Amino acid sequence: MSCGSLFEDDGRWLAEAPEIRGVLTYGATADEAMAEALALRALAERIELVAT
Repeated sequence: MSCGSLFEDDGRWLAEAPEIRGVLTYGATADEAMAEALALRALAERIELVAT
């Protein structure tokens, strides 16, 4: 899995986890946005493990 980030025109950073459709997070910095996306990805992986 990978994550990517992009600087928005409004000054926020947008990060996404492409493997999980619809997961987009914003942060004041690229690191903050990426940390949020990675945390959501980790949570999704745990939910997937529990569900199987």
